[in-house]
Formats: sequence, C-alpha cells, structure tokens
Amino acid sequence: MRRPASNLGQVNQAVGDISEQVMVRHFESTGWTQLEGQVGRSGIDGLFVKRNAQGVVREVLAVESKYNTSALQPTKHGQQMSRDWLEKKLSTLRERQPDEMTYRRVEQLVRAGYYRARLWTMRVENDEIRIELQRVRSVSDKVDELIEDPGTRVSAPPSTVRVTAPSNSFEKTIADAYAQALRRLGAHP
Repeated sequence: MRRPASNLGQVNQAVGDISEQVMVRHFESTGWTQLEGQVGRSGIDGLFVKRNAQGVVREVLAVESKYNTSALQPTKHGQQMSRDWLEKKLSTLRERQPDEMTYRRVEQLVRAGYYRARLWTMRVENDEIRIELQRVRSVSDKVDELIEDPGTRVSAPPSTVRVTAPSNSFEKTIADAYAQALRRLGAHP
C-alpha cells in the first residue's frame, strides 16, 4: 500500500483497517452477522452472531484482527481476547445499549463459556494475501492458548490468496474485499 503523505501511525491504522474489513467480509460470507463491537477506538474487531429461526442469538464469535506481525496486546482489563477482556468489552457495549436484548444474550453466552474466539492475522506481500486463523482459549485475563484453526472455511492455515488470480470462491471473496478496502481508503496496491 502506498500513502506517501501519511505518517507511520496513519499507515499502521490504514493497514489494520484493511485487515479488519477483509476479516468482516469473510465471516459475513460464511453466514455470520456482525454486531457493533467498538467501544471508542478500541473494542472487539469482529463481534458476530448466528440466530435461530425465532431471531434469538444461538452462536457468538469474537475475532481480533491483526496485520503482519501485530500481536495481542495487554490492556487494563487483561490481554486482548482474554475472557476477562471480552466480558468487560461486552459489559460496556450492553451499558451503551441497555435495552438491546441481543447484547444481553451475547453477554450471557460468553459468561457461560458458549462462544468462539479467533485471532485473524493477515499479511500482504507481492500481491499475495496470507491469512492465519487461530482459536483463542482463555479462562481469565490472559490468553492461555492459540491453536491453529483450519475450520471456519479458511483452508489449511496459513491460506495464501493471489490477489490478481483467485482460484476459488473463498479466494475471490478475500481478493474482492481487499480491493474494496483499498479503494475505500484511497490507497493503491
């Protein structure tokens, strides 16, 4: 990505936004519905749900999106994606929308341990996007384990997608999302 008038912080923010936009597009294409997960500038990068026929949330997925070599960071509420951190973020979201039953249900499921947590890492080099998806396990304020996750329709991680020549529907979704994110930010590959 070329943005000659941008400083390093702006460039890092822009590439982080691109990774997040591609991640959202991927999970939405696999049947998840995104909920608002931001609390100020920080928050849950991807908060997704699946609902039953009556519209009640039955599954929750929390995803942290990282770019290149970024890692999960410590915060005053525990490490990013730790159970304590996630519960604090959800509590704050629910407080912002106290009448929103969806957030109450999501918070209940997470507190009971019925949710999925993933770390999405995206790297771009020479017109190739590499995606690594890992399961996050946590019972406290620290991430206990990151486990390779070949599920969730990301082929055997790390998946490599040729931006100029996607070879299947997954790769096309990723390449299209990447191109759209670049256009939205006014960047050029």
